[in-house]
Amino acid sequence: MATNEDTVGFAQFREWKAMNDQMAVQPATAVITKKSSSKSYAGNNGSMSSASTHQAKTQKKGWSKAAKYAAIGGGSGAILGAVINKRNRVLGAVLGGVLGGGAGYGIGRSQDKKDGRF
Repeated sequence: MATNEDTVGFAQFREWKAMNDQMAVQPATAVITKKSSSKSYAGNNGSMSSASTHQAKTQKKGWSKAAKYAAIGGGSGAILGAVINKRNRVLGAVLGGVLGGGAGYGIGRSQDKKDGRF
């Protein structure tokens, strides 16, 4: 007579499946701690825990590119507006500053979007 040997591990699979089916029927309790932000799940037959080591992203410090470009554009536009409009330099500086600042902000805002800042 030939003996039937378990060559593919079917007996182990059935044992594992029975244990998982039994754990699925029993409700698990969740315990969450704030300090380590780890979660523990415990049933009658075993327990499982996992710790989270992810840290929140820190915000970038300093000026955004939109602010930098707007300031540079506004200053440059004011200087160019005063130089170009020789009759009324104040009006030229104000108009140049507003137009240059708006153009600089638009360019900087598109750069911030590419970098994922906003």
